[in-house]
Amino acid sequence: MKRKIASQRYSQAGVSLIELMVGLTVGLIITAGAFTVLFSNQKLILEKDVMDRSQENFRFASTTITRLVRQATSFGFPANNNELIVYFDSSQRDCLGETNHSSVNTFKLNTDNELICELVLNDGTTQTVTLAKNVSGLKFAYGIQNGTGTTPLAYQPYLDSSDAINSTVDGVWGTITSVLTQMSINDGSAQQPTIDFVATSHLRAMTQLASTGGTSLVNPSTGGNGNGNGNGNGDGNGNGNGNGNGDGNGNGNGNGNGNGEGTPAQCSSTMLANLDVSGTGFSTAKWNAISNPTIANGQSVSVSVATGVAITGWKIQKDSSGFNDLQMTNSFTLPSGNKQPMSLTVKCGEYVSSPINFVTPNCPSDVLGKINVTYDGNVTKTWSALPATTSGINNKSTVKVDVSQVVDKGDWKLKWQYNNGDSNIEPLTNWSSWTSGQLQGNESVTLTLQCGNENPSVRKVSR
Repeated sequence: MKRKIASQRYSQAGVSLIELMVGLTVGLIITAGAFTVLFSNQKLILEKDVMDRSQENFRFASTTITRLVRQATSFGFPANNNELIVYFDSSQRDCLGETNHSSVNTFKLNTDNELICELVLNDGTTQTVTLAKNVSGLKFAYGIQNGTGTTPLAYQPYLDSSDAINSTVDGVWGTITSVLTQMSINDGSAQQPTIDFVATSHLRAMTQLASTGGTSLVNPSTGGNGNGNGNGNGDGNGNGNGNGNGDGNGNGNGNGNGNGEGTPAQCSSTMLANLDVSGTGFSTAKWNAISNPTIANGQSVSVSVATGVAITGWKIQKDSSGFNDLQMTNSFTLPSGNKQPMSLTVKCGEYVSSPINFVTPNCPSDVLGKINVTYDGNVTKTWSALPATTSGINNKSTVKVDVSQVVDKGDWKLKWQYNNGDSNIEPLTNWSSWTSGQLQGNESVTLTLQCGNENPSVRKVSR
C-alpha cells in the first residue's frame, strides 16, 4: 500500500519593479549628494591651498624686500618703477639668505608674473632666482619729506607718468632711506587688493632721517652760533662774514665771524650727470647711466668732470680704500685677473651716490686648446696647433671655426677680416661654429681671438 505524501506549496513575496526603481532612485540621490559634498570639500581644500600659497608668497616676498632695504647702504637708479636696486655690505645676507655672496640685489617682475631677484655676485657674475609666483603687480616709491606737519613723508616714484626722471626724487636720491612697496598677489581665482608696506634702511637712518630734509635725534641740526650785531652773509658752507649766527643753510648774521655747517648748494645728485665714465670695452656714459656691473677691458677706468662744473667738496672712492678729493680727471687701475670687481662711489657733504660697479673680463686659459679650425674640407687642427700663417689651401675652400667643445667661453671674442678689409667681431657665446666664405684667387681670412688684457691670438689662412 502506497503512502501518500502530502505536499504543501509555499509562496515567497518579492519587490515589484516600481519598488525597485524607487529604491535605486533614492540610492542614486543619496550617492550623488555624498559625491557633491566630497567634491565641494575637495574644491574648498584646493582653494584654501592656493590662498595659503599666495599668502606665503606675499609673506616671503615682503619679508625679503624689507630685510634687504633695512640693510641697504644705497639704492641704484631703476630702469622703471617696477624695479628696486639695493646695494649692501656683502657680509649681510642677500635675497638667497647667503652671506659673502653678493652685494647688489635687484627686485622686479618677469613676464610670467614672478618676482625675481637678480644678484651681482662677488666674482662679478650675475644670478637670477625666482622668489615668488603669481605676483600680479609690483611698484616702488621713495620717501620724500614734504615739510607739512600732517604728512611729513610723501612717497614718490623715481620715474613720472611719462617715464621721465622725477626731479623731486632725483634731487635727494643720495639721502633716500625709506622705500614704499606696493604688491598685489593673484590667488588663482582673482587678483587680491594691493598691499603696501614700508621699509627703512637702518644704516642710512643713523645718518639721515626716515627720508630727507629735516632733523632728528640721529640727524641733529648742525647750525653753529656766534654773537654780534648787524647783518652778514653766509657763503654756502654756513659761514657768516660777521659775528652772528650760521643756520646750516649758508646764512649768517652779524658783523663779526659766525659758523654753521650744512650741505653746500653744489652737493646734489644732479652732479652725476656731469661725470663722464670711460674705459676700454664699454661706451663712455654718464655716471647715472652706467649699467651694473660693466665689463671693463684695458688697464683702467676714468671719470671726467664736465668743463665749468664746480667740484668743491666732492670726493671719490675706489672700493673701500677711502675717499679722496675729486679731480677734473680721475683714473683708477682695474684689478688683475679674471672676473675681479671694482666699485666707484662719489660723495659731497651728506650726499653719497650709489656705487657703479665694474668687473674684469672672464678669460679662461683653456679656450685656445678646445677650438677646432677646419679647412680643405677635412683638415682639422686645434687653434693652438694651427700655425700663425697657413697658405696654399684649396681653391673655394672655406674655413670653419668650431667652438662647440668649449664649455666656458667666458668673454672671448672672435674677430675676422677678409683681405685686410673691413673686420667683424662677435663673442664666442653667440654661436657654436663660424664658417667663412669660399676663398678664391689670392683671398685670405685673418682670424683673431681676443679677451680683456690677454694678448690677441692671430691666425691667417690664405689660398
